Amino acid sequence: MVVWFVSIAGFTYTGSKITRQIKVRYMETVLRQNMAVFDDIGTGQLVAQLGADLNVIQEGLSQKLSITLGAVGTLVATYVVSFALYWKLTFILTWFSS
Repeated sequence: MVVWFVSIAGFTYTGSKITRQIKVRYMETVLRQNMAVFDDIGTGQLVAQLGADLNVIQEGLSQKLSITLGAVGTLVATYVVSFALYWKLTFILTWFSS
């Protein structure tokens, strides 16, 4: 449970840090644009789209990536344990399931 908590906290921290870096670079790039760009597109529209995109990125990095890596780790550990205990049965089941 402690490892799970550290994993979730680490991925959340990393996701927020990466999202913050993307936000800073995006704003630097937007501010370098020609002033005519802002005549066609409103500032609120740029900020709203940025916020929505960054929320999706942070959710993907923080939650979904940690769940995916945990599931892959569980799958690998399951195969290791099953090959260690019942290698013949595991080999047969692996061979016929694919």
